[in-house]
Amino acid sequence: MIWQDYVIAAGSIIFVLALLPQLIECYHGGKINVISATLTASVLGVFCVVYASLGLWLAAVPFTAVVWGLIAWFSWRNRHG
Repeated sequence: MIWQDYVIAAGSIIFVLALLPQLIECYHGGKINVISATLTASVLGVFCVVYASLGLWLAAVPFTAVVWGLIAWFSWRNRHG
């Protein structure tokens, strides 16, 4: 593995930690713009595919994309539920 893989993976984990308060708030009834959250999750998912194609296997794990997807889902549920 190359060092860039570790750096990108560590950055992804830091982003997830930074997003946890938002995720918890959305889980408990808060909401943000669903389109923005969905688009962010989708683009981050595409980035994971690109990382995998470059052999950056740690960076390819979609930690942040999944969290953004959950934020989008909870926000949509809170808006329509």
